[in-house]
Amino acid sequence: MTYKQLINPKINIGAIPGWCLKYVDDAVNATQRISNAQIAYDIAKVKGWVKSNTAFPKNIWFVLFWSINIGPNTGQGHVALAYVKDNGDMQIHDSEVHSGSRGVYSSLAEISN
Repeated sequence: MTYKQLINPKINIGAIPGWCLKYVDDAVNATQRISNAQIAYDIAKVKGWVKSNTAFPKNIWFVLFWSINIGPNTGQGHVALAYVKDNGDMQIHDSEVHSGSRGVYSSLAEISN
């Protein structure tokens, strides 16, 4: 399947730790704002935009969602922007990265921890 980048996110913008959806919305200049990442995921799923596999597109930016099932953020979800090169190298950007709290994630396992 061939994918076309419709929006080039501005990944190098500032962010506030814990405000992942605001970071992604700001990076893509979203016109509609949703209250949390779990609700954004639910809406995207209804629209048919969510794929449950990890056969990620190459050489384009895409959105990743996670559920949060434990801790104080249970039910809020998490969202990030990701990019995978032809060679499989991955970079994941979220509000933690762009608030300066940590470096860019390089795998799903790293961000899941």
